Formats: sequence, C-alpha cells, structure tokens
Amino acid sequence: MPPSTSTPSVSAPTDVQTPTPTPSTTGTQIAPPLPTSTATESATATATVDAATAAYVVNAGSNSVSVIDTVHDVSAGTIAVGQQPGDIAVTRDGAVVVVTNSGSDSVSIIDGASHNVVAEISVGDFPNQVVLAPNGTRAYVTDLNSGEISVIDLAARQVEHTIDMGRSAGPYSIAITRQGQRIYVGTALSRLIYVFDTSTFELVQRAGLSIDPHNIAVRRDEERLYASTDFNIGMHTYSLVRIDRYGDFVELRAPYACSTDSAGGITIAPDGHTGYVACGSDNRTGEVDVIDLGTTAITGQIPVGRRPTGVAVSADGTKVYVTNANDDTVSVIDRATNTVVQVIAVGNRPTSVAAAGPIFRPTPTATEAATPTPKSTQTATEVPTASHTPAPSLCVGDCDGGGTVTVDELVVMVNIALGDAPISACPGDDQWCNRGDPTVGMVVTCIIEGANNSFEGCSELTPPLSRATVFRSHQPHR
Repeated sequence: MPPSTSTPSVSAPTDVQTPTPTPSTTGTQIAPPLPTSTATESATATATVDAATAAYVVNAGSNSVSVIDTVHDVSAGTIAVGQQPGDIAVTRDGAVVVVTNSGSDSVSIIDGASHNVVAEISVGDFPNQVVLAPNGTRAYVTDLNSGEISVIDLAARQVEHTIDMGRSAGPYSIAITRQGQRIYVGTALSRLIYVFDTSTFELVQRAGLSIDPHNIAVRRDEERLYASTDFNIGMHTYSLVRIDRYGDFVELRAPYACSTDSAGGITIAPDGHTGYVACGSDNRTGEVDVIDLGTTAITGQIPVGRRPTGVAVSADGTKVYVTNANDDTVSVIDRATNTVVQVIAVGNRPTSVAAAGPIFRPTPTATEAATPTPKSTQTATEVPTASHTPAPSLCVGDCDGGGTVTVDELVVMVNIALGDAPISACPGDDQWCNRGDPTVGMVVTCIIEGANNSFEGCSELTPPLSRATVFRSHQPHR
C-alpha cells in the first residue's frame, strides 16, 4: 500500500507537481512504445466488469475510484467517494471494496457487483491505510492523527472496536497475516512496527527498524516483511526483514536505495517469491524494483510513469498494476517478462491500487508441512542426481539435508569455525551463512542458529543472523 499523498499533521505535503521528466535509462529495462488507453472515463462505473477480476484505483485529486477491467486492461468508469481518498482494499472474492477518505475522516464501502457506494462510515482523524481480514469480515484502518486503529465490521457496516495507540504513535501503514490473526502497524516517524492480536486487540509486540515503515507487506508464510519509507522526497529506502521464531525482526541486509527520489508502495506476489517496490520521482520516469525474496537480490528495474505510488498484483498473479500519481495513469506490467504492456488513463493523482484475490496459494513452506520433508524432494521440478553430496539445506545446521539438525552436525559446524573442517562440509551453511563464499568462515551466530534448529526443529527458510541486523522485540521471548 502506498503512503497517503495528503498532508497529515505530522509531516509536510508529499505531492509536488513538476515539469515533464527526462527519463533515466541507467539500470532499467527499456521497453518499446506502449499502447495507452486514453478513452475518457465514464462518470459512473459499469457493473458489467467481473468483480473477481476487477482492480480499483484511488484518484486522490478527483475524489474518485477508477474501476479497471483487468481482462482487457481498460478503465471501466469511476465511482465518487469521500474527500482526499488515500488507500483501498478489496476482499478476495471482489465482493467488497473499502476506501479511506483522509479529508472527510471516513471510509467508503463499495459493492463489488454493482460498483455503488453502499455506506460511508465515520472513523478517526485522517484515516490513511486499510487492510481487510482474509475472510472479508473486517477492515482495519490506521487513523494517523488520532493515533488509533479503527476496526470495522463489514457486515454491520460500523466500527466495532477502536485500538488506541496514542496520538503520538502516528499509525501510518498496515498489513495483515495470511490467517488474519495479527496486524502489523507501521508508524510515521518513530521507525517502529506494532503487532496486534486481532482476537483480543492486544499489543503483542513492538519492534524497531532502521527506516520509517510507511508502507509494509507481509509474506504469506509470515516469515518476511517488506517496509519502505516515503514521507518526503529524498527518503528513498526500503528494507527486507525476517520475522524469526521469537517474533524478533531481523533486517537481512542494509536497506535498499531506490535510484529515484523516494520509495513508495510495496507488495509481495501471492506465490511469496517476488516483491515489487514503487520507486518514485516527480521530475523523471519512476521505476518498479523487482526483488527475489529468496536471495534478496534486485532482479529487475522496470520503467513506469512519474511518481509511482501504489502497486498491486492481479488476481491471477500474472500482472502488476502501478499507479503513476503525476501522470494520471496506471502502468500494467507483465510478470513473465517484467515489461510494461499497457498504460491506462485514470483520474487525477492516482495514489493506490488494489485487486481481488489472490486465487492461488503460495508455495508451501516447511512450517506448513505436517512432517519434515527431505530437501531433495522439496520442489516438484527437482531431479535427483548421481552425486552423493547432499543438496544445500534450507535450514542452518542441516548439513546432510535430512530435515533435522543433529549433534554430529553441530560438531561439524564447530569444527568449521575452528578451521578443522572446510565450509563445504556443511552445504546448508555454505548456502545460507556464507552465500557460497568459501573464504568466509563459520561465525558464532550461525552455530547458535543451528543449535536453535536442533532443539526446535527446522522451520526457517531464510538466511541466519550472520547476514543480518537484529532489532529485538520490546516483549520478552515466549
């Protein structure tokens, strides 16, 4: 979800209109001229668009929502909403659409079938971002200036509970776990993430990051979180964080830096393997960074329009939709080729986009499996070889790839650290602790991670602490 482009009391405005940009070609993929949908939007959205395949774009400058037909990638009309709409969310089946209206301190509820606004619900001061419970029963809204989270019963169309974080907390961004058991709330200026239990509304954790988390997204296996910062021009970083078994947040590397002025919206593909970050600029072409969540590497930088803010993946997972706030357009990216295949004209200053779905599940993780699975059979495409060298493990300390960490394997790790054994003696640690670099020796944090996996089981699919900065929770380990 993108940050609001309206002006909250805690910061200066973020929208600045600028001259036509000079595109930068450094480090980007240059596509041929693109088809552009330039048809004028109808005043009222048509109800003929299938709710399950529609996408919705918030137009902050025209107080409206554009409906996108994602089958044909054209605009199907607009829906009038409240003042200064900022963010939008859609239930998985597309039946309900929720829009935050920052200027009117309200939330608009749109029926996905008819595209009519069926309710406008008053919430706290300056509602900014919104997420929906996976079962479509609730909406959670960050009320920035009043320091609250409004919990909305979507069936009753009313606020059922308010989580008071305190006015100084500045709740800005929000994400929800796959089962809807917890919400993650990012603050505007304090570089904190708050975690709340959605059954009790109690705070269960508070942890810090190295950046202000103005946009956050949680991977569906709940083991990784992305955060980006974009409150003022010049804040152009985003970060990849692992959520370990204790709930601590572990930044896997130094924050990424967009090559443009600021980092905006952020999303994770439903398969859990790829992240997309809008890197914006007011005075030249922006881009979308494509991140491999397994290696943490940037695998693509896709040119889009000026000041890209919102990013969303289509219900079928094949396309990415990006709002270009200063061009009044939406770029459509083909995920298979990482190229823009269409540009759609929408309303004034589009800031956020959302789509129904996803309609498929991510690749199962070790924590979702009923029993440990040998690494050699973890993917359907993996073919056994005649080599007797075990495949690199996805669990630190699991040297033989058997799905567990034994005492003998811990001894091997210690011997590597002492220089009595080569790093290749434990292929799993060669992959995750040392990134395959034989010149890097075993470090203590790798041995600790291996010992934890020995006692508690192999549930980690991510690199260990040796490549990370740890931000400890303010709550005790349980």
